[in-house]
Amino acid sequence: MNEIIEHIKKHGYIRMKELKDAGFHTRDIATLLKGGEIEKPGLYKIPNN
Repeated sequence: MNEIIEHIKKHGYIRMKELKDAGFHTRDIATLLKGGEIEKPGLYKIPNN
């Protein structure tokens, strides 16, 4: 799941479609969201960036 975090860091904000197009699974994104490792204020991002 670190790949998801690195992908988001590289792009700043990113949409679910872009994450899925990059080959990431929604269950992994949901796990990071629940754990507070990413935020979703409309677009996914890393907290405090």
